[in-house]
Amino acid sequence: MLPDEIMLNICRYLCGGDVRYAFFNLNTRLNKTITDYYHLLYLMPHVYRKFDYVICHILPEISMSARSLMLNGNWETIMSSRALSVLFAISISFTFPQLQKLTFKWFTNERLWLLVDTLQNLSQLIELNIRFLKDEAQDTLLTKVFTANNGQLTSISFDQDSIYLSIPEENKMVSYSNIKELKINLTRRQMLFRFFTWVPNVHCLRVHLAEISESPITKQELTDLPLLAHLIDFKLHSINLFWIFDELVDILHRIPILQKLTLDLRTYDKR
Repeated sequence: MLPDEIMLNICRYLCGGDVRYAFFNLNTRLNKTITDYYHLLYLMPHVYRKFDYVICHILPEISMSARSLMLNGNWETIMSSRALSVLFAISISFTFPQLQKLTFKWFTNERLWLLVDTLQNLSQLIELNIRFLKDEAQDTLLTKVFTANNGQLTSISFDQDSIYLSIPEENKMVSYSNIKELKINLTRRQMLFRFFTWVPNVHCLRVHLAEISESPITKQELTDLPLLAHLIDFKLHSINLFWIFDELVDILHRIPILQKLTLDLRTYDKR
């Protein structure tokens, strides 16, 4: 048998699913050699039969070791009923108790809502990534996501291909001090201002605004914003609105220790 070093070098040229499919349970030594491939579970369905076998027979054996997991909503239309029962019918918290990072891709708002509900008592889970979120989102989706896993998440990300989200008016004074890193798409800039209250301990905040029509902002609104005393990395993408320089200055005055600033926007201010 080849030495471990050579085996691992060969594995570098294979995807994780192929490594697990080809080498898992051949013998105890190989199981130990490919341990790192149990930690990152990016379950790419290359060939249906292989994908189904990995889900039904290998995943139950290694799920307790998983540290990072990506689930794709499109899989639900192609997977066998047995594979579905492994990935989606049982609580994520029960199947993958050691998760640290979780990615949901191509789910509808309704399906995401149900999955987030299963995130409970995962002591190591701190990062949630949501990609290609589809359909119209409920106003309360953000509250559901921010409080997931008993409020232990510190990093939450919605990619640019996900829908734009809104915040219910009644949640203006809510605070989620657990959030340290946030990437999000919002429908209106007033919602950006609410995050000054919502995430007081955020270190990295990246916001994409979709608003087209101008909504008036008063000087008082901006000067009354609470400080984001821990924010060091701020990115604002807002190319559908016209900003003026004073508005940006007032916002930046509320971020006293900012180290990195990225602005992608339009302005009619000629100063």
